[in-house]
Amino acid sequence: MRDQGWGPPWARVWRGRWVTDTVRSAALVGNPLRDPTDRPLYVWLPPGYDDDPHRRWPVVAFLHGFAGQADSWANRRPFQPTLLERIDAAAPPAIVALPDGWTSWGGAQWLDSLAVGAYQSYLSLDVVGHLDRTYRTIPDRAARAVAGHSSGGYGAVLSALHHPEVWGRWGSHAGDGLFEVCFLPDIRSVTRSLQQRYGGSWDAFWAEVAERGLLSRDDDFPLLNTWAMAACFAEGRLPCDETGRLVPEAWAAWLACDPVRLVGEPGWAASVASWLGAWIDAGTRDDVYLDLAATALRDALLAAGMPEGDIRYELHDGRHGGQDHRFPLSIRWLADQMVNG
Repeated sequence: MRDQGWGPPWARVWRGRWVTDTVRSAALVGNPLRDPTDRPLYVWLPPGYDDDPHRRWPVVAFLHGFAGQADSWANRRPFQPTLLERIDAAAPPAIVALPDGWTSWGGAQWLDSLAVGAYQSYLSLDVVGHLDRTYRTIPDRAARAVAGHSSGGYGAVLSALHHPEVWGRWGSHAGDGLFEVCFLPDIRSVTRSLQQRYGGSWDAFWAEVAERGLLSRDDDFPLLNTWAMAACFAEGRLPCDETGRLVPEAWAAWLACDPVRLVGEPGWAASVASWLGAWIDAGTRDDVYLDLAATALRDALLAAGMPEGDIRYELHDGRHGGQDHRFPLSIRWLADQMVNG
């Protein structure tokens, strides 16, 4: 990123160096939505990276949330630094990677889904493999961490759960969890919108969206979110019927993807026991009550035997969005842990 000489607020002196890279993903080839397999990857190289060609660095990957994409991290809110600037100012002693998890349905929760694509394999295999081949990383789980916000925080936990051989630490800012709290309430508005505007038909919703564009109505997001989560968690099975009544088998498939439940299951005990550190936070005014999920996840980890000293848990004053200033805190904490042990 070249400084054109404009000065603040348009340009700044960077402590490290950002690289705009591309990952060519084998895992996403043939994905059901025909979404691109070549993805942007923003990589921050810390101060000193270019000075010592023999030094290797740990890696923190930070994942965006639902309906996001990697290049959105460069967007500026009024009077606020971008996340790229915040990370550079924090100067963590690690390489920081911002991968892209966009899909035509808004995201994949960073999971491998038959209905959306193999986004967990893309992250843990393709992105990590590219980083290890291209940059001077330390190719070891103890020197890799994954973190994120909202669906990205969820994806961080699930990636570390499914791939403990890749990720030794993780961080979740208001990550999805406690599904009966964060997802089930949307069933009311989704059912009403489908009945009143679309005659109970998802096909009618998508036909209208094709003409006017997504998120051009207030009720679009709950519809899109519920549709996409069904694809990610249950191969397209919605948790309720057209009247709003729960479908027990489908809802059970959703709950089987809830990290609050998963970390306490015997089948995942080895993954949990292998984790070297976890950051969990959320705002106490989170719009979808993910502060409750954060507390429930912390409690589930303690019950599963994770040492309290390995968990950084914070509730802070804030809502679900507008928390970019919090993200460098976990990145720096994870990086310091990897460097200092």
